[in-house]
Amino acid sequence: VNQQQVSAFLTAGHTKFMLLHGGHRHRHNEDTIRGFFQDLYELYVKV
Repeated sequence: VNQQQVSAFLTAGHTKFMLLHGGHRHRHNEDTIRGFFQDLYELYVKV
C-alpha cells in the first residue's frame, strides 16, 4: 500500500512548490510541513 502524500504551496505569482512525504497525518507533521514551506518561501523571495 502506498503511504506517500503530496503537499503543495502556491505563491501569489503562481509558483508551485510540492513536497512528497510519508502519508501519516498528524498535527505535528502538518506544522512541520507548514514551517518547511514558510522557510522555503522566504528563501525563494530572497532570490
